[in-house]
Amino acid sequence: MGHMTIGKKIAAAIAVVLFLSIVGMGFYQFALFSATSSFTGLLEAEMTIAWRSKAALVDLNKCRRFEKNFLIRTGTKAQEAVKEQNSSYVKMTDELNTMESLAKQYNRTKIMDDVQKTRALVASYQKQFEEVVMAPQEERINFDAKLRDSGRAAEAALEEMASQARDKASLGTVAANSRANFLGVLAMTLGGIAIMAGGTLSFFLGRRISANLKQVSLSFQDGAQQVAAAAGEVSSSSQTLAEGASQQAASVEQTTAALEVVGGMIRQDADNARQADNLMKEANEVILSADESMKKLTASMREISAASTETQHIVKTIDEIAFQTNLLALNAAVEAARAGEAGAGFAVVADEVRNLAMRAAEAAKNTSNLIEGTVQKITTGNTLVSETSESFNVASQSTARIGTIITEMAGAASRQADAISEVTKAIHEIDAVTQSNAAAAEESAAASEELNAQAEMMKNSVGQLLAMVGGES
Repeated sequence: MGHMTIGKKIAAAIAVVLFLSIVGMGFYQFALFSATSSFTGLLEAEMTIAWRSKAALVDLNKCRRFEKNFLIRTGTKAQEAVKEQNSSYVKMTDELNTMESLAKQYNRTKIMDDVQKTRALVASYQKQFEEVVMAPQEERINFDAKLRDSGRAAEAALEEMASQARDKASLGTVAANSRANFLGVLAMTLGGIAIMAGGTLSFFLGRRISANLKQVSLSFQDGAQQVAAAAGEVSSSSQTLAEGASQQAASVEQTTAALEVVGGMIRQDADNARQADNLMKEANEVILSADESMKKLTASMREISAASTETQHIVKTIDEIAFQTNLLALNAAVEAARAGEAGAGFAVVADEVRNLAMRAAEAAKNTSNLIEGTVQKITTGNTLVSETSESFNVASQSTARIGTIITEMAGAASRQADAISEVTKAIHEIDAVTQSNAAAAEESAAASEELNAQAEMMKNSVGQLLAMVGGES
């Protein structure tokens, strides 16, 4: 062990202590697991069986209650009591089956025998109840005593099972507690032995380490004095360099701020020019749309004018037909007059036709005058629409020229903004390098100060270490 390093010696001591501690903890965990397993098995077996016995006893009491309800009731209520009694009997049978399964699982032979005996008593009670149900009304009273005795026997058996399960659970709890206490005391004893062994080993190992540390500490003391002197010189030089770098960084930062302001103004002008260009484009689109609408309106006015002209021709045709009809009516009236009394009726008809022809001619004349006025107004409107459309064409051309000029202005402003951005970016890079140099200088100065402080601390620590191992500080 004399050729081992300090780290290996400490590691060996820690390994021994850890091994003894792990052994003690493992034994304690085994004790805890053993006690827990015993208690868990106790809870899963005896306590569950006791609880199931109580549940079965409650179901049996329900059967007895519904049995009495059946005996004192008649008709539908009696049948309902029979159904309730059968339901409680099924639940009680399920509880007994569960108890038997648990007894088989945990190898409780006595409980299995008790469950089978209780099931036989319960089955006997249920069979007698079914006989009572099947018996006539007047003979049911004869079964009351026998039915009551079988019910009490089953009830006593269930109470005995529950009592035995509770007693066994109590005894198991006491045994588990005793075992847990014994294993706990044993685990604490082993832990104490491990601590004592670790303390003894540490004492002897510490004496060997102290002698080695004393020699190393003397070497550290000489090195710490030399490092402290060098750190003082580096700290002074780094402080001077940091002050110069900070001043240079401040100047570059001011230049960068001024360029950012100029760049912001140029970017604002470029944005305004782009917005004006967009507005002019939108206005040009609106004017073009309005011009297109005016062209459509002009075409529509021409179509209306043409339709009005055709309508006027049709009205003139109607006027001519009315005139011809009037002439025919006059001729018919003359012929009727020549015919004398024989043509009197035809004369009346001819006169009515002439009146209708005159009215039609008058209406055609009025309609023709209205259509002629409308055609004149449409012609005037068509002229105004053409003039307006021409004005929109002129405005559209002017807007397009203005948009072109604004686009050129926006492009120039964007190029200027890009140039300023490039210059600003370059200044930023210079600023970043300057800031980095300043930060590096400050960090170097701080590191030097820290190195100086650490050297002083190392000198003090070496002195304390020498005092601890018995040397002179």
